[in-house]
Amino acid sequence: MKTLEALMEELEGIVPKYEKENRSVSKACIGWHISHSFMVLERMSMTLAQSDPAQYKKSSFSFIKSMVMFSGRIPRGRGKAPAIVSPIETITLEIITDRIASAKKALHEMENAHENGFMNHPVFGILNKKETMRFMRIHTHHHLQIIKDILG
Repeated sequence: MKTLEALMEELEGIVPKYEKENRSVSKACIGWHISHSFMVLERMSMTLAQSDPAQYKKSSFSFIKSMVMFSGRIPRGRGKAPAIVSPIETITLEIITDRIASAKKALHEMENAHENGFMNHPVFGILNKKETMRFMRIHTHHHLQIIKDILG
């Protein structure tokens, strides 16, 4: 799988096609998937960077987490994005551009986070920095695959 930076660049390259949709693939247009992906990157990065490593506790075993992290794939149609990372406004080029800039800033701030910086994922439980980085790659790749299917 590509690096997170390469995946982000690929997403950015698709921005001009943000209005394209294919209802047989996804209810959402390409712009929604791009915006959502960058919202996730920003939110996860901020949460991890602001966490207190002293409070980190490894979460209990999760079969779903193990499967996703091991396979590097998120099954389609199984989950629903939490409201906090679901774009609800009309997707515009300006909104997407702002989301990209915010995500890049948050990722930069996360680089110096402690290895036991953490975030609480709604399905997987507690993810440390390494797990968070892996999940961000998997999640971004997942939405790129959906976008590619929309484009045909």
